Amino acid sequence: MKGKSANAKGKSNAKGHNSANPGKGSIASGMKGLNAVNASATAFANAAPNSMVGQIAQYSDSLSSLSEAQIAQEEANTAISAAQASISEAEAAVAEAQEAVDTAADETAAAEAEASLAEAQAELADAEAAMAEAEEAAVAAEEAVAEAETAVDDMSAALGLGSLSEEALSAFHGQLAGK
Repeated sequence: MKGKSANAKGKSNAKGHNSANPGKGSIASGMKGLNAVNASATAFANAAPNSMVGQIAQYSDSLSSLSEAQIAQEEANTAISAAQASISEAEAAVAEAQEAVDTAADETAAAEAEASLAEAQAELADAEAAMAEAEEAAVAAEEAVAEAETAVDDMSAALGLGSLSEEALSAFHGQLAGK
């Protein structure tokens, strides 16, 4: 086999691309230094912060932080919804208990209604406290999302990801997801 490698898996076309993996060569070529995304986990763990592998690792960390912040934001919004439902239920219980107090036929019924009213008011206070806590968590999560988005944008710009084709960016993120 003169001139051919025994391990050749495809033939090169006129543009020098391997026909077994069409487009892979041009994607890799377009990625230039970002091909460092293919480095080993050990290389990522030990990379200098200003090296290409180190910057890609920082970008990956930024993406992870963004994902975690978005999850926290979703959880806070869920807690707000639950607190709103609890407040509505407690307000209805307070109104019902107040009606029972207002229409009590005798002192015994009035005392029972007053106890129910106090319990319903305590539940309303608890629900309102849960709402305040959930709203604080939502604000903190929103700030964390904004910070993480800024970090992702900054690292994306530092890496030059905006200059990649959609195919190359997808390949880059696919490789990064495998880390």
